[in-house]
Amino acid sequence: MRRTERKQRPRPWRQDGVALLSVMFILVLLTTMAVYMVEGDHMMLSRASNQRTLEQGIQLAVGSERWAMRVLQRDLVDGDTDHLGEDWNRLGTPVEVDDGNLRTTAMDLQGRFNLNNLNRRGDDVWYAAFKRLLRLLEIDEGVAEAVVDWIDSDEQRTHSDGAEDLEYLLFDPPYRAANRPMADLGEMLLVSGVDEEILSRLAPFVTVIPDARGTRINVNTCPTLLFQIFGDEMTAADAEALAAMRAEQGFESVEAFLASNPLAGEPQQVAEPLVTLSSDYFLVTSEVKIGDMNLATDSTIKRDSARRTVSVVSRAWGFL
Repeated sequence: MRRTERKQRPRPWRQDGVALLSVMFILVLLTTMAVYMVEGDHMMLSRASNQRTLEQGIQLAVGSERWAMRVLQRDLVDGDTDHLGEDWNRLGTPVEVDDGNLRTTAMDLQGRFNLNNLNRRGDDVWYAAFKRLLRLLEIDEGVAEAVVDWIDSDEQRTHSDGAEDLEYLLFDPPYRAANRPMADLGEMLLVSGVDEEILSRLAPFVTVIPDARGTRINVNTCPTLLFQIFGDEMTAADAEALAAMRAEQGFESVEAFLASNPLAGEPQQVAEPLVTLSSDYFLVTSEVKIGDMNLATDSTIKRDSARRTVSVVSRAWGFL
């Protein structure tokens, strides 16, 4: 007798379960795609908003720079000397602009010691003055030799405290001496013997003017301590006396400064080559705040007294 086999039909509830899983999988897939699309759109909008805010901040900073340049140019026409009582030194009041806040300041770079003046050692007046500054700040005088070697064009050490490629190539990581004028003050951290602590002590009294050497120090705008580098016998009391004599309007002439009582005992040939009452280089700082963005620019400005022009030497951008 032949045995007949019946095929077992799949139960309906199993088919329904497979269909439900398929639907759920598709829903999850579509939801995930939708989330990614929304997040992508949000990132694009956020990026566009940030770009728009940055461009707005840059335009405000450039406008701030131009405003300060006009103030400096007007001052160039109005007088032959520069002092702390002038309009450029009164900048700094925050201004509300559009959706942001703008603050512009100007600083006389020639009220500082320009490190690019150190192009040689020995009898050079700038070298001797820098050594006096190092002593005042209790910094190893060997730093002067290292700075000279960093700037001069040759590859020969000027002194046992100096450093050239042979020394710098032993550093970790190794690098070479620049053998050219410094581009900014931060470059000092590459100079042998200089660390952040030493630079922080030097910073209030020195500067780097990229395209200039031999820029004299404006005694109408310099920090009080710098008066002491104009002679070997200058004391802190002498410096304070000179600052009081200068007041806000400054000395009327270099001759009047050199003839003042605190300098009476100093040879004029020591101080005279170092000083001036007028300035060609200024640092204009523009700080812009828009929403969560804080943008700052530092612009080195050069004034040409003969041509009565003002131009930008360099510009650095950064975020606060």
